[in-house]
Amino acid sequence: MQDKDIASDMLNTVKMGIQSFTQASIEAANPQLRQLLVNLRNQCEQTQWQLFELARTNNWYHVPPAADPQYVQRLAQTYREGIQGMQAQQGAATAGVGSTSAMMQTDGARRN
Repeated sequence: MQDKDIASDMLNTVKMGIQSFTQASIEAANPQLRQLLVNLRNQCEQTQWQLFELARTNNWYHVPPAADPQYVQRLAQTYREGIQGMQAQQGAATAGVGSTSAMMQTDGARRN
């Protein structure tokens, strides 16, 4: 097995580790366990970067050309607008829950 193959296998393994630690950390109910998983994920990310740099430096991993900066800005703006829209919907849903709860209380008082 050549160094290129070993580096590629290691890079893929570390990427899977990052995904696994991320998934586990967002599902962990215990704060100490969650922090441990986040720390492990961060260590995996550092290892991934080092392996990526090793592969790139040795021409084992070819990086596509950089995206057009204007395209990146448009994409970022679209993302921000989407997040703001979701937050507005959550706010409206939360406000609706509060008013629904108040109506239920009022209705319950009428029945008594």
